Amino acid sequence: MDFKILTQLRRHLSMAHHVPGRIRIKFNSSLSDYPQATEILNSFKSLPGIKNVRINFLGRSFVIEYDRKRIHPDLLQEFFTTEDFSQAQTIAGELAKQFNLII
Repeated sequence: MDFKILTQLRRHLSMAHHVPGRIRIKFNSSLSDYPQATEILNSFKSLPGIKNVRINFLGRSFVIEYDRKRIHPDLLQEFFTTEDFSQAQTIAGELAKQFNLII
Protein backbone atom coordinates (compact mmCIF):
# COMPACT_ATOMS: atom_id res chain seq x y z
CA MET A 1 0.00 0.00 0.00
CA ASP A 2 1.47 3.32 -1.04
CA PHE A 3 -0.05 6.00 1.17
CA LYS A 4 1.89 8.73 -0.67
CA ILE A 5 0.06 7.95 -3.90
CA LEU A 6 -3.24 7.49 -2.08
CA THR A 7 -2.76 10.93 -0.52
CA GLN A 8 -2.27 12.42 -3.99
CA LEU A 9 -5.38 10.64 -5.29
CA ARG A 10 -7.56 12.02 -2.47
CA ARG A 11 -8.72 14.92 -4.65
CA HIS A 12 -10.61 12.36 -6.74
CA LEU A 13 -12.25 10.79 -3.68
CA SER A 14 -15.07 11.77 -1.35
CA MET A 15 -16.44 9.98 1.66
CA ALA A 16 -20.03 8.88 1.03
CA HIS A 17 -20.75 7.06 4.28
CA HIS A 18 -18.88 5.93 7.36
CA VAL A 19 -19.77 3.91 10.40
CA PRO A 20 -16.96 2.52 12.54
CA GLY A 21 -15.80 -0.63 10.78
CA ARG A 22 -17.10 0.30 7.32
CA ILE A 23 -16.39 3.26 5.04
CA ARG A 24 -17.71 3.92 1.54
CA ILE A 25 -15.73 6.23 -0.71
CA LYS A 26 -16.96 7.67 -4.01
CA PHE A 27 -14.46 8.39 -6.77
CA ASN A 28 -14.86 10.58 -9.83
CA SER A 29 -14.28 9.47 -13.39
CA SER A 30 -10.94 11.28 -13.63
CA LEU A 31 -9.47 8.59 -11.39
CA SER A 32 -9.31 6.41 -14.51
CA ASP A 33 -6.42 8.66 -15.63
CA TYR A 34 -4.30 6.97 -12.93
CA PRO A 35 -3.47 3.40 -13.95
CA GLN A 36 -2.16 2.61 -10.46
CA ALA A 37 -5.50 3.54 -8.83
CA THR A 38 -7.07 0.08 -9.16
CA GLU A 39 -3.88 -1.53 -7.87
CA ILE A 40 -3.88 0.79 -4.85
CA LEU A 41 -7.53 0.10 -4.06
CA ASN A 42 -6.97 -3.64 -4.35
CA SER A 43 -3.86 -3.43 -2.15
CA PHE A 44 -6.09 -2.48 0.80
CA LYS A 45 -7.14 -6.15 0.89
CA SER A 46 -3.70 -7.27 2.07
CA LEU A 47 -3.43 -4.82 4.97
CA PRO A 48 -3.72 -6.05 8.54
CA GLY A 49 -7.04 -5.00 10.00
CA ILE A 50 -8.83 -4.89 6.64
CA LYS A 51 -11.63 -7.43 6.49
CA ASN A 52 -12.95 -6.79 2.98
CA VAL A 53 -12.74 -4.38 0.07
CA ARG A 54 -15.40 -4.13 -2.62
CA ILE A 55 -14.91 -1.95 -5.66
CA ASN A 56 -17.94 -0.95 -7.73
CA PHE A 57 -16.65 0.63 -10.93
CA LEU A 58 -20.12 1.18 -12.34
CA GLY A 59 -21.19 3.01 -9.17
CA ARG A 60 -17.75 4.65 -8.90
CA SER A 61 -17.31 3.72 -5.26
CA PHE A 62 -15.50 1.32 -3.00
CA VAL A 63 -16.28 -0.02 0.44
CA ILE A 64 -13.64 -0.91 3.00
CA GLU A 65 -14.64 -3.05 5.96
CA TYR A 66 -12.04 -2.84 8.70
CA ASP A 67 -11.37 -3.84 12.29
CA ARG A 68 -12.20 -0.69 14.23
CA LYS A 69 -10.17 -1.93 17.18
CA ARG A 70 -7.05 -1.95 15.02
CA ILE A 71 -7.71 1.07 12.78
CA HIS A 72 -8.95 4.23 14.46
CA PRO A 73 -12.25 5.23 12.74
CA ASP A 74 -11.81 8.98 13.32
CA LEU A 75 -8.35 8.94 11.79
CA LEU A 76 -9.56 7.10 8.70
CA GLN A 77 -12.48 9.47 8.30
CA GLU A 78 -10.30 12.54 8.69
CA PHE A 79 -7.88 11.23 6.06
CA PHE A 80 -10.66 11.13 3.48
CA THR A 81 -12.36 14.39 4.52
CA THR A 82 -9.64 16.90 5.38
CA GLU A 83 -9.03 19.57 2.78
CA ASP A 84 -5.57 20.32 4.15
CA PHE A 85 -3.03 18.36 2.08
CA SER A 86 -0.30 18.55 4.73
CA GLN A 87 -2.76 17.28 7.34
CA ALA A 88 -3.64 14.39 5.00
CA GLN A 89 0.07 13.55 4.71
CA THR A 90 0.40 13.53 8.50
CA ILE A 91 -2.65 11.29 8.83
CA ALA A 92 -1.28 9.00 6.10
CA GLY A 93 1.83 8.57 8.25
CA GLU A 94 -0.29 7.69 11.27
CA LEU A 95 -2.35 5.21 9.25
CA ALA A 96 0.82 3.65 7.86
CA LYS A 97 1.98 3.11 11.46
CA GLN A 98 -1.33 1.42 12.29
CA PHE A 99 -0.81 -0.85 9.28
CA ASN A 100 2.88 -1.36 10.18
CA LEU A 101 3.95 0.14 6.84
CA ILE A 102 6.73 2.52 5.92
CA ILE A 103 5.89 5.54 3.78
